Amino acid sequence: MTGKFWSAIQEKIQAGSQLETPGRGIPPTGQAPFYVVEKGDKYLKIEIGSKRTPNILPKEMFDQVEKYFEENPREKLRIAATHTTHPLPRSVDEILRDKSSRALGNYVAAILEKAGCVKYCYGEKKQKCIKLKVTHNSVEFSSPGAEIGPDSPRCEEKGFNTSLPIKTKT
Repeated sequence: MTGKFWSAIQEKIQAGSQLETPGRGIPPTGQAPFYVVEKGDKYLKIEIGSKRTPNILPKEMFDQVEKYFEENPREKLRIAATHTTHPLPRSVDEILRDKSSRALGNYVAAILEKAGCVKYCYGEKKQKCIKLKVTHNSVEFSSPGAEIGPDSPRCEEKGFNTSLPIKTKT
């Protein structure tokens, strides 16, 4: 069922674009620029760092993140690149590790955020994360007929006033 994230990327990310890494905090600090230098049907080529080192991000990386959120729509993925052989648990890098041995999760997260597929948020202990961006115009993986009530975490994201009582027909 994957492909919605890649479609959004194809529509909203242009070759020649300069993007920013997620950085720390919300609003972010410590961001670094990277560049989308080529956009193919099945990959993005980016250049990172001061030497503009080329890296290929295959479509499968974005599909892997999308699949994670299809299976875990209310979960968050941590954004934290470690340049070791063991990525941090529940991070973008962890789910991408079978696609690349490099720590590229920050770039994937930044591209997905810019494409409108995810948004930045905080996880446990103020760790920066991504989660699905839930709006009527973006990708959403909720089950049909899912209830949105006052205790639903989606209420505030949908713009509902959760302080008002919900009236139901009897």
